[in-house]
Amino acid sequence: MVEGCGHWHRLLLSEQAPEYACATIIVVTNLQLRKQKSSRSGNVQVTMPTPGRPVRGSRTGRPIMALLDLLGRRWVLRIMWELRGVPAGLRQLQLRCDDMSPSVLSQRLRELNKAGVLELVDDQYRLTPEGGQLLSILAPLRAWATRWAQRSRQER
Repeated sequence: MVEGCGHWHRLLLSEQAPEYACATIIVVTNLQLRKQKSSRSGNVQVTMPTPGRPVRGSRTGRPIMALLDLLGRRWVLRIMWELRGVPAGLRQLQLRCDDMSPSVLSQRLRELNKAGVLELVDDQYRLTPEGGQLLSILAPLRAWATRWAQRSRQER
């Protein structure tokens, strides 16, 4: 038996299973931590990462883990980057983000607004002072990534 699967392995699999089956069970179990409830249409709604609640990588919901979960969501960093200097309306922001899906964009904007990272003023989204500070805190990561890319090119 693959270690870490416990009763899920015995319950769901009648024979010895490949490693990926256990990994799938673990991933599904971890995703269940993020479920909020099902909508009327049957779609599962995923909760917004919030400090103090279980998030990806932390069952305790440590604030840093909640932040990393939020920042790790698809398009979040791109949205913040596109709003770094100039506010934008929904359609303009969608174009800046390579025509991303309007439903995903709307969801991310709601999440970032709820987290206090951006705000909507006169039909224009803009970073809040907290959002601007968060973006500036990420600058050292950009510098590290640039050095990493240079090292990678030299190793080739």
